[in-house]
Parts: sequence; structure tokens; C-alpha cells
Amino acid sequence: MDAPRVIDAATEESRLRALLKSGFGPGLPRREADRFILLHALAGLFAGDEAPGEKAVTGRLAHWLAGPGERLETDPVTLRRALVDDGFLERDGRGQAYRRSRAHERRVVFAGDAAEPGDRPAPSLAGERCVPCRAGAPRLDDDEARRLRATELPEWTIEVVEGIPRLTRAFRFPDFATALAFANRVGAAAEAADHHPELRVEWGRVTVGWWTHAIGGLHRNDFVMAARTDGLLGDDEGDGDDGDPADA
Repeated sequence: MDAPRVIDAATEESRLRALLKSGFGPGLPRREADRFILLHALAGLFAGDEAPGEKAVTGRLAHWLAGPGERLETDPVTLRRALVDDGFLERDGRGQAYRRSRAHERRVVFAGDAAEPGDRPAPSLAGERCVPCRAGAPRLDDDEARRLRATELPEWTIEVVEGIPRLTRAFRFPDFATALAFANRVGAAAEAADHHPELRVEWGRVTVGWWTHAIGGLHRNDFVMAARTDGLLGDDEGDGDDGDPADA
């Protein structure tokens, strides 16, 4: 058997940037190395220890195509199948869940990879980029939304208001001024990302709600912004108690 191709980190980064800028298609890149580089980047959307279902995998790829991959003439089903065919993802015995795989290393090795898929930490949710979201963009399916909330945002809840699910959390503060200062930080972060929440400021409490108006539901952007909201708390702020605010 021939030795696998080795792709160094600098080559991977530059070629991926070129692919996303110039686009390709329909389908997949014609050059084998470019196809491997694209699939390796897409495999990075999945943590080594998670096992999402087919619908969740397809939804995550669709979300990526609506953002960083918006110039590419391809579709999430084609990408999902290629990830499996080329050994970047594998399906379990029942075909119901997907996991990261290293089977591709028979043909290609990426020099920057850790020893095992789970050794490389998944990107921080708060560190992800909010992608432009237009009407018709895919919503997160219920299973993926529940998984993200449970694993990444345990202090948030998913509430349905007038038929629309939204992420909400109430933050408690010692006084009105501190609550208002926090709300202003959330507002500044929302302006910077061009994605805006519902904010309710009361004495000693700020309630934040995230959902995507353009699609009437939850998008991955909402979870990214909820994680950023948590990061705006000071060390002694926002204990998350959802009880009644203190009397003024």
C-alpha cells in the first residue's frame, strides 16, 4: 500500500481559504487534496466524543453552507456522504449515529492532528462566528437544540412563546445599576455580531432571550450569542437565580 499523503497545516489553511473564496462545484472539489482539506475542515464541526444523528449532521452542514461555505455549489447531503465515504465520519452499526473517524488516514494525514479525535478540544461555542442568517435558513432541529443547551448552556432554558422556541436566562444582580451595566454589555456584543436579543431589565435582574426572527426559531447563532452572554458576567455577577427580584 502506498504511503498516505501528508498535508501540513499551512497548506491546509491556505487551500481552504482559497476554496471558500473562489468556490467550486457542483458537488465536491475536483482535486483530491482539496476534497480532503474541505472534508477535514467539516469534520472539525463535530467533537470527538459526540454521536449526532443523521438529521443533526445534515443540519450542521447546512448551517455551515449558509455561512462560511455560502459560495460553494454543493449541498449538505453530498457533504455528509463524502465525509463517510472518505473516512472522516463513520456511522454506528444501526446507521443512526455518526462519529469522528480516522479511517481517512490510510490515504491522507493532516500534520496538525492530535493522536485521537477526542484529543483535540472542540472549538468554544462562544468563539464561533455568527453567520449571516436569511429567511429560509435551516433551523436547529429539536434534538440538536436540546443537546447544545444541555452540554453547553445548562443554565439556560428553551421556552416556546407564541409557537417560537427561544433561549432564555435570568441573571441576578445586587442592584439596578449593575444589572443595567450588564444589559449594556450584552447590547454592545449584540451590535457587534449584528444579532439582537430580547432584553428585560429590572431591579437586580436582567432576562435575556435569544432566537432568530428571520427563521422564527432557533439557529446556532442563538447558542453562540448565549455563550457570549455568559462570558460577559463579572466574577461576582449573575448567579442565575430565577426567583423574584429583590424589592427596590
